Amino acid sequence: MFGTIVVASNGSETADRALAAAECLAHEVSSRVVLAHIIEVMMRRGFAHPVNPSEDWLLTKLRLQVAGMQAAGVNAELETRTTPGEPTRVLADIAEACDADLIVTGGGRRNLIGEFVLGSVGRRPPRLASCPVLVIPPTRRRQAPGPSEVVRPREDAVASWQR
Repeated sequence: MFGTIVVASNGSETADRALAAAECLAHEVSSRVVLAHIIEVMMRRGFAHPVNPSEDWLLTKLRLQVAGMQAAGVNAELETRTTPGEPTRVLADIAEACDADLIVTGGGRRNLIGEFVLGSVGRRPPRLASCPVLVIPPTRRRQAPGPSEVVRPREDAVASWQR
């Protein structure tokens, strides 16, 4: 069904959840997992500087994740690419080069301005990819308590305040 699964990772918690979902699916259908990491760079004075200052730490984390999957019996590999441009386009290129049957990515949590300026890897792949895309939603933030959860002062405490 899914011979090759490409997982987009930027090292975030949502990307880790996407990787866990892909690993589970890979176990079920004996798929190959390609963990794709796109290193975004800024070009300045002829040199490329990573946008993420923790890129070395992040690559170590991703290598360990791939090693963990391999130890668990999953055919996994890490694919990194560097781009000064659109990471979603590079992700689609990686999926095309790997002959991917599925792309798994985390859905980001950005406001409208953040998505306009930085883009959203969770929204763009379905339009650019030539295979199905599974978007794992971010974890829900705890919402403000509802009316039934609001802590109300005891009546005897209210009575003592009114005195």
